[in-house]
Amino acid sequence: MHALILLADNIYLTPYISFYFNVLDKLNIDYKIIYWDKNNNEDIKNPRYMRFSYKYKSKISKILGYIKFRKSIIDEINRNNYTIVVPLHSILAFILFDLLIFNFKKNIYMMFEIIVMKIFPYIG
Repeated sequence: MHALILLADNIYLTPYISFYFNVLDKLNIDYKIIYWDKNNNEDIKNPRYMRFSYKYKSKISKILGYIKFRKSIIDEINRNNYTIVVPLHSILAFILFDLLIFNFKKNIYMMFEIIVMKIFPYIG
């Protein structure tokens, strides 16, 4: 399995992120993280992390940032063969709705679902 983890904010501002990474590591799920460095202060030098940075000054320009963030996510998905996409913020599921429904219909998960499926595989 190859998962793409999507964050609409800085990694240090995402609650429980280290817990999620530990779960994926224990389940032997290879993953890559795309995060939006909204504060322009978190540049992680690790090939597993892909940083998106866009400075915005108003709510209108922030919309343009989301459009560009969406494009960078789609470009990454087109370059690699991901079997699972995990949007950790609901805004990402919203801006990627068409892509997720048409391309990953059976493989869209929230992190909680991945944990429950591995712990309780015979329920449901």
